[in-house]
Amino acid sequence: MKNHIILLLVGTTLILGSCELIDPFINPPKDACILQKTSWSIPNDPAHEDTEFLYDSSDKLIEVKKTSYDMGTTPDIARWTITYSNDKLDKLTSYYKFQGDQEEKIGEWLFQYSGNLPDTIKSPAANSSTNSLYYVAHYNSDKLVSLETYTLDLNGSSYSLFNKDDLEWTGENISKMTITNKYGSTRSYEYEYDDKKAPLGHLGLAVSSYGSLTMLSKNNVTKTTYYFGTDVYVFETSYTYNATGYPISATPLEGATINYEYDCK
Repeated sequence: MKNHIILLLVGTTLILGSCELIDPFINPPKDACILQKTSWSIPNDPAHEDTEFLYDSSDKLIEVKKTSYDMGTTPDIARWTITYSNDKLDKLTSYYKFQGDQEEKIGEWLFQYSGNLPDTIKSPAANSSTNSLYYVAHYNSDKLVSLETYTLDLNGSSYSLFNKDDLEWTGENISKMTITNKYGSTRSYEYEYDDKKAPLGHLGLAVSSYGSLTMLSKNNVTKTTYYFGTDVYVFETSYTYNATGYPISATPLEGATINYEYDCK
């Protein structure tokens, strides 16, 4: 079975799910490059951001830390810690520190299983046992094919479907994602890829903005076509690679440059 960790940044929300954490975490391939840090910047703009990835001695991811600078010299810091139970993901906890303020706990995500993959991800309020929303994942073999988001109504008495993401696969890459909200409105994304290794591919893991679950894909997205109603938008990204085929920089058309740092085995 292919080992997956799903790590999504949904606005300020991090969702994470996994299959059994086996060989790739304990014995990474000899040519694996383990991602340590990503950073982005824009020419002639003071805004920049660094994201660090921390692992335990067996290369399990245990923390992600994002440091964001805007106009000033004091950053905002977002941090996520990951705990495991019997080599499966158990809990994800998020924290946020606004510039010089005290760090605050933002939320938790609790993972429930009926097999090797998490079926339900519950997200209680940060300091409450009441679940404010939850996610239900559906798979075809080891591939995620849909992710449903349910939210608690204003009375706190029942949940309703808020959002549904449907995925189509071509080989080991996601070729299309369609998002349908509770009002029936849809938007979709189609993807094209290179033939190189994704930055966290040896773990089956990556970080993404909402609108892209392509961290589950084997390769790197070079072109995204976005459809919303009659509007069509195209986004392209170019890469440079190291000797083993991992990207060391990515440049979207918007002008930002993303850099990747690794520990190569």
